[in-house]
Amino acid sequence: MAKHTFSPIHAEKLSEIIDKQTTLLPHAAREARALKPVLVAILAIQKRISADMETLVSTHWEQQQGKEKISDLEGLTAAKEELADCFEKLALEIPSRKIESIEPENLALMSLIPKHKSTESEDFSDISYFGYLWLNRELARQFAQLTAASKKLNTY
Repeated sequence: MAKHTFSPIHAEKLSEIIDKQTTLLPHAAREARALKPVLVAILAIQKRISADMETLVSTHWEQQQGKEKISDLEGLTAAKEELADCFEKLALEIPSRKIESIEPENLALMSLIPKHKSTESEDFSDISYFGYLWLNRELARQFAQLTAASKKLNTY
């Protein structure tokens, strides 16, 4: 995004898939009763991930007061790329049912610390800087929960 080579898309297609999964959930739960709590958990996590991603994509961060602080946060781009790679890895692990559970503290996004020092003239009413960082961290936390829930599928 920093290089302006990314064209944002909306998560409508993802929302459609989640809606289809929601309609299939009662049938899947009937067929595999022991799986119901895990399936419900995975669906809830997917909904939260979708909402976080939609907010990240649809918010015009470049027009916010905190945009310089966001772009200057050392390690943010690498941490986001790491999370994207983790999502890709999970997608490859699911068919083979060899899912590696990841702890949130092992994701770089969770350890990023804002180093920006405030000045007296700074407007603290703009929450974009901390909101953007929080959304990215929340996405990482939800990903970790998704790996743990997905790994539970292997026990059934």
